[in-house]
Amino acid sequence: MTSVLAGRSRSRIYAIGSSLPSESMNKCEVYDVGSDTWTQVASLNTRRNFHTTIAFDNQALYVVAGFNGGQRTNLIEKYDI
Repeated sequence: MTSVLAGRSRSRIYAIGSSLPSESMNKCEVYDVGSDTWTQVASLNTRRNFHTTIAFDNQALYVVAGFNGGQRTNLIEKYDI
């Protein structure tokens, strides 16, 4: 799982994918610091674990590489926020 702090007007933390060696996930959740709530949002197109996520200009997250079901992937996915 990768967590990234991003947001336009309020702080949000995005939890993406999985960090478990045996489990790849495409799940994405966002934590709103101001309201102290978690919300499941649109899933990624590719299941991932052990990946990297980069926030860009508070407009998008880029989910980079990692593993998909035990196989290394070099895919980059853009996730609009």
